[in-house]
Amino acid sequence: RLLSAVVVNYRSGALAADCAAALRRECLAAGAPLEVVIVDNSADAEERALLGTIEGVRYLPLETNAGYAGGIDRGVEAASGDVLLLANPDLRFFPGFLPPLLAALDRQDAGAAGPRFTWDEEGRWLLPPLWLPTPANELAKILARSRLRTRGPLLRAWHALARPQWEATETIPVPGLVGALFVVRRPVWDRVGPLDERYPLYFEDTDWFVRLAREGLGALLVPAPVSFTSEDEHGSLLCPFLASFLESEGRYFELHFPPAARALRRVAGALL
Repeated sequence: RLLSAVVVNYRSGALAADCAAALRRECLAAGAPLEVVIVDNSADAEERALLGTIEGVRYLPLETNAGYAGGIDRGVEAASGDVLLLANPDLRFFPGFLPPLLAALDRQDAGAAGPRFTWDEEGRWLLPPLWLPTPANELAKILARSRLRTRGPLLRAWHALARPQWEATETIPVPGLVGALFVVRRPVWDRVGPLDERYPLYFEDTDWFVRLAREGLGALLVPAPVSFTSEDEHGSLLCPFLASFLESEGRYFELHFPPAARALRRVAGALL
């Protein structure tokens, strides 16, 4: 099976190039045929000069920033693989991470599979698991930030969600996966549909896994670690990223919450 890796770049050309090289090494070690598609949202001459010359990489520069969702969707349209690996560029791969991910897709309940992310290359600092926003979960988060005596029970409830994922030693079903990297068969992708490009950044993965569950398919967490880079490549872009997060969060609530739940969330947040 040909594996198509779609990597979306935005002003991180050096990281995207390193990511592509690391994926080629991993696929070579695993004996998996690979094509790499780098979609560039930068519209920047320096980025194009760097990424457009990488041997063995299919480079797709976009004239305007299509966001992460749009970048992934354009890359999948251009890819020809039977299995899709969708990724951020700012990832460091632990040796041998790929075969367990691909093997997870052979399970009968598999819709998509993703790794366990860490912040550091030693694998000590684990990312929080994906928390699917629901009206009840959003109210719980608001209460946890309040001065009411609800923090302890809610924190224990969150630990009950997180610890099984942090401590897993084998593949387990989860509500959803972090969209920074996951693998999916093309027929499943076609069945669920592309990432929703109405999200400028963030929540496009959450939305996709909600739709995956509606198709009766599962998300699988594989305890094969992948780390985010520790380099602060985006420090100057935090404000635009925050604005995109808030816009995407509002869009998610608009699409998935009934009007009464959205109103309750606004009122509870203002009061508490």
